[in-house]
Amino acid sequence: MPTNFQQNSPVRKLVAIMFTDIVGYTALMGKDEANALEILRKSRAIHQSLITKYSGKWLKEMGDGVLAEFSSAYDSVCCAIEIQDHARRELDCKIRIGIHLGDVTVENNDIFGDGVNIASRIQSIADPGGIYVSESIQRTVRSRSDIDMEYLGEVHLKNVSEPIKTYYVKGQFFPIPSKNKIKELSTGGRKRIPVMAKIAMIAVILSIFGAIYWFSIREPFIESDKVKSIDLIAVLPFSNTKSDPETDYLGFAIADQIIGSLVYLKNISVRPSGSIRKYEKQVVDPIRAGDDLKVDYILIGNYLMEAGIVRLNIELIKVNTNEMIWREPIEVDFNNAFELQDIVAQKVVKGLNVQFTQQELNRIKKDIPVNPLAYEYYLKSISYPLSNEGDQFAIKMLNKSIELDSSYAPAYNQLGDRIHRLSIYGLPNPEEPKRAENLYLKALSLNPELISALSNLAMLYTETARIEEAVDIVRQVLEINSNNAEAHFSLGYIYRYAGMNTEAILEMEKAVSLEPDNSTFRSIIITYLWAGDYKKAFEACKLYKESAYILAYQGQALFRQGNQKQAVEYMDRAISMQPDGGHALVLTGIKASIIGNREEGLAATLKFEEYDIADAEAWYFTAGNYGLLGDKEGCIRCLRKAVNRGFFNYPCMLTNSYLDSARDDPKFQEILEEAKLKHEAFKKRFF
Repeated sequence: MPTNFQQNSPVRKLVAIMFTDIVGYTALMGKDEANALEILRKSRAIHQSLITKYSGKWLKEMGDGVLAEFSSAYDSVCCAIEIQDHARRELDCKIRIGIHLGDVTVENNDIFGDGVNIASRIQSIADPGGIYVSESIQRTVRSRSDIDMEYLGEVHLKNVSEPIKTYYVKGQFFPIPSKNKIKELSTGGRKRIPVMAKIAMIAVILSIFGAIYWFSIREPFIESDKVKSIDLIAVLPFSNTKSDPETDYLGFAIADQIIGSLVYLKNISVRPSGSIRKYEKQVVDPIRAGDDLKVDYILIGNYLMEAGIVRLNIELIKVNTNEMIWREPIEVDFNNAFELQDIVAQKVVKGLNVQFTQQELNRIKKDIPVNPLAYEYYLKSISYPLSNEGDQFAIKMLNKSIELDSSYAPAYNQLGDRIHRLSIYGLPNPEEPKRAENLYLKALSLNPELISALSNLAMLYTETARIEEAVDIVRQVLEINSNNAEAHFSLGYIYRYAGMNTEAILEMEKAVSLEPDNSTFRSIIITYLWAGDYKKAFEACKLYKESAYILAYQGQALFRQGNQKQAVEYMDRAISMQPDGGHALVLTGIKASIIGNREEGLAATLKFEEYDIADAEAWYFTAGNYGLLGDKEGCIRCLRKAVNRGFFNYPCMLTNSYLDSARDDPKFQEILEEAKLKHEAFKKRFF
């Protein structure tokens, strides 16, 4: 992955490596995001203070945990003990800590090597609230009377070739490992069970994929009038029969993986992951969920993961008749997990047959990671919400995933998408779109027909003056699946930038009809605004969950309708919900034009301009704000950047009242003519 940092020569040294992790943090996020974030902030403050106190070096955050190094093994253990003491008294959670003394390679302010991996694995097996260390640490501190340790045994760790002699720190408030756990660890079960259970879980996902493929099977001898077709299907998050913070996230992740496979089949329209997230960790009535999602079929199930065995119950239900099409209990043992694919498929095919082509099946890629821990990090990443905080946590998980497995295409795509979102909606950074592009291209080098990566790359090219390339990419997606909602939306997005507003609305409305609950399609609101249909823009906002984004555009739609008082109320709510984002600056500028605070509005607009966002449409928004505030030069400057960078919605520019203060300037007319030429050239080529 490309980087802007200076490459330094690697250096090897012996250090004590400490890994920490908040137990069950994904579940905490799902239950109460605000509380989880507060816990994380307090945890970081505790770590930073104590690592400094004990002369350690904070290397980086690892999701909700921390990686640190110490020159003294004794200091590392003292630091860990005090972290646990503070966590017990100040945090509403448990922390696991693992420490190992080993040889590492230091490069670019980061460390690598087997020593890092061993410390990470030791942390992963530690009891909640406990501290586990390797023998290399124990030998160094065993003469210290203030530290008491007990031998666990030779522990088999994930991806570590030889067993590691491991100890746990004893103390009044530290947990004591159970006899069963000690036996399990010392006999190698700890290594075998989680790794194989993850592999078994992947096998379960593949089994379900196999079942879905069989939904599509029509043998040549089947008469056409006997072939049934699945029009719309939703895959709900699977419920964990025995709730466990360590495995709860799998419920949504399994569903997401199935959905990612279904998008390749033309005769199955599957609801996106964003649509089904609201059912996560809920007791769901499948019929009500089916009616709510407007689908014909619901795939629902539950799972239990224990002792290296995954037990999964799957049901396929026809919504309008409440008919159980298929039900199958599946028990996956790591010894024969992959044999279940045909069993599941044959059960499903008894109830359903959908037409397919061999080409469709050939295009379906089974992206299977080679490292189970990397896959776990990936699954955790997709469970985080699409918010600024959620994006930041997901990025950390994905970086960890890619460090362990550099061959898994979906991880690169997901990382690119999260970085791109954060650069637009949260922390504007002109360098990040290029980084996102490289990640999408890396994903496509591993899987050239990964639809989500193709769609994301098309959107990025639209925003960065490569609109014709974007059209070619979207057409490639539509060749793969002409009913793919993301592709239709991407095409509408391109048309909007090119000023084909009617065509943009048609494509986007088709996408929304295919996936009405896809929150990423909310950008259709902007398309209605540019087309001058402000009432429809306001109504479209009601399709989506209230957020700073939705409130912002509701406020803008009201303002354009002349309802200034109510517009300000919506803008204030949006700003208070997300005061530090780019939307807050744009809204501050618009609001200032309403209440007559021109200087504040210009200051906010200038600050937004200084972000130097790569997205061409963002420059059009900025030009509009300057125009509203009567800054003719600022309006013309930003409008020129918008057109040069690929936004040439000429019909909108002709009618947008925000630009009126600069409209009589010859420079404005020159830019308008340039936009017209680009608009007409695009229209001639593609229509």
